[in-house]
Amino acid sequence: MICHAVASAVALTLVGFEVMTANILLGLMAYSSSLTLSTCSIYLYHFVMLNSLSAGVTWVLSFSQYGSGGHKKGLNEFQEIAILAACCMYAVLFVLNMGTMRKFRKSGGASGHEETEGIFEDKILSCVKCCLKHAKNAANGQLDKQDAK
Repeated sequence: MICHAVASAVALTLVGFEVMTANILLGLMAYSSSLTLSTCSIYLYHFVMLNSLSAGVTWVLSFSQYGSGGHKKGLNEFQEIAILAACCMYAVLFVLNMGTMRKFRKSGGASGHEETEGIFEDKILSCVKCCLKHAKNAANGQLDKQDAK
């Protein structure tokens, strides 16, 4: 929540209203979900954070193209760095919050009597581990092909 407040002030200074608005929205959602501890609001916060991350990366990539005469159109370098820093903050907060949410739900949740087996976070974690394993195997295969040449 504090990260979003600081990031919104920095975003207003360096980037503009779009990133500031996203940070204010995320800060309000983080505050709301910390008050209610509702699983739905926490997942909605994570969903909006991932959408903001993908929108920031897409925005930087789409505006980094050059216009006529070789002049850069859209964002300047400071704006690109600020947006990418905000996206990195979103990624770190997502990982930290999902880990905290998993521990919270494994302990039984707010009431202490909620389901602790087969929770959504464990399913996501197993999918991520599987994807990383396949990516590692594919990368090793490509490296082996390069070594064979």
